[in-house]
Amino acid sequence: MEQVLITNINKQEFVDIIEQTVKRVIGSTKPQVIDSRERPIGVSKAAQLLLLSVPSIYRKSKNLEIPHFKKGNRLYFYESELEAWLKDGQKLTQDQLDVLSDIYLKR
Repeated sequence: MEQVLITNINKQEFVDIIEQTVKRVIGSTKPQVIDSRERPIGVSKAAQLLLLSVPSIYRKSKNLEIPHFKKGNRLYFYESELEAWLKDGQKLTQDQLDVLSDIYLKR
């Protein structure tokens, strides 16, 4: 490793050099993936999240309409899966349909 001798530098300049170096190192590393394991939520929290009643959550789970898992006699959900389920049912606007049809026809 190359050694560097720094002389005649005040404290603030030294702090600035360290901050710039740390920012450069942090900026060059890839962002870490957030832990994909999230905590499961219960039926009442899922009902609040989806703006549905608790019996509706149970019915949708029984009919396999909603992503869930069961441990013992309890139902659990992951917020990310419920949000993805909601987005999956999203309808496209007329403008979005027009753009997609234009792309399809230009093939």
